[in-house]
Amino acid sequence: MQEVAGERGGYLHGRGALDSDDLLYLKEQMEAEEDAERLLRRTEKRAFAAFKISFIEYHIFAFAAST
Repeated sequence: MQEVAGERGGYLHGRGALDSDDLLYLKEQMEAEEDAERLLRRTEKRAFAAFKISFIEYHIFAFAAST
């Protein structure tokens, strides 16, 4: 069966090399992973910015209340 698949897919495919479909799949997976990492970084930046704003507002309010 492997010989048939090797003949059908060419010499290198039968030897375990990646064909164009495999490479396209890997490229798409890498791009999806990079997109997910960018989204995570953006989300973390927004969350940190919101934290900084709330922290500053809290201290301004606490200072105003203590005076």
